[in-house]
Amino acid sequence: MLYGLGFGMPVLIKFLLNLYGHGNKTNDAKSLLSAIGIYGYSFTSMILTAFLCGCLRWEWVQWILITYSGITSIGFLWTTYWEDFKENLETKLRWIAVGVICAV
Repeated sequence: MLYGLGFGMPVLIKFLLNLYGHGNKTNDAKSLLSAIGIYGYSFTSMILTAFLCGCLRWEWVQWILITYSGITSIGFLWTTYWEDFKENLETKLRWIAVGVICAV
C-alpha cells in the first residue's frame, strides 16, 4: 500500500499532466523523480504522528494528531503542485486532480 501510494500516485499525476496538460513537457524523467520525492516528503508528518499515537493512550488525541497530519500532507501537496496544475491543466481538470490528491 505504501509503495503504491509513494510511487503510483506521482506516476499517475505526471501521466495525467502529460496526457491532458498543454504546458512544458521537457525533462519528464527528472520531473517524475521530483514528483516521487515530493509525494514521499509529504508523508514526513506521519512519522511523528505514528510515534505519538503509539505512546499516547487517549483516542481523541490520536485522532487529532492523525487529522493534523493528513491536513498538513494535503496542504503540502496542494501548494507544491498547484502552480504545475495551474499552468498545464484547464480549470475543471485542475480541480479533479486536486480532488484525487485529497481523496487518496
